[in-house]
Amino acid sequence: MTSRMRAYGAGVAMTARAWGLSRPVTLASRARWTPEQAHQWNDRTGWLLGCNFTPSTAGNQLELWQSATFDPDTIDRELGWAAQVAGMNSIRLFLHDLAWQSDPAGFLTGWTVSWTSPPGTASR
Repeated sequence: MTSRMRAYGAGVAMTARAWGLSRPVTLASRARWTPEQAHQWNDRTGWLLGCNFTPSTAGNQLELWQSATFDPDTIDRELGWAAQVAGMNSIRLFLHDLAWQSDPAGFLTGWTVSWTSPPGTASR
């Protein structure tokens, strides 16, 4: 599983929990990581390199999520370029609340379609 997929999966889970769509998660306090644990995490994760993302076919953050302008092929292609050409392994994606309010099911479907496959392989 790539860091991109882990990040999107975490975002989907967080969004679903925030709207009561999944079972609650009990948070437990834990001790601060030791330097060795921090170094192990860094070795597994690597240096995070990314950007804010809105596809070229969306004029703003809201258009990314609207069913009329949602374009998984462009999203897939452009994230593939970011990963392959620039070596990016993370992105910041804005989850617009208006898109959720107008079409919650479509909003979550967009996540499923776009963010679960490696760049260049998303199924339609």
